[in-house]
Amino acid sequence: MKIELKIDRDQLNAINTIMSPLDVINFQSLPRAGKSNLAACFELRQKFLQKSIKQQNNTKPFKVSIPYYLADHLLHYLNNYKGNLSPYEANVGLMLKSQLHQKLL
Repeated sequence: MKIELKIDRDQLNAINTIMSPLDVINFQSLPRAGKSNLAACFELRQKFLQKSIKQQNNTKPFKVSIPYYLADHLLHYLNNYKGNLSPYEANVGLMLKSQLHQKLL
């Protein structure tokens, strides 16, 4: 089952900013129990970065389709994110959490 998120380029950039701390995590040093969740987040990060490259000239909103299990991991990541964000990025995070919560019910 696929979950579709409707976002624009600026929101996608904010999502990439929220997920940027994943770039510095040393995957090999983590315990086995946490690796599966982190691997799903890495997969999402890669998908959003690729989408950002493809949509860099697009000014209209577009849909991002992700599998249910990745949407669930994204919601979990956003709920547990503790970094410093600009007000716009924080609002994008809240809107995305709201969209995901509605679609994952």
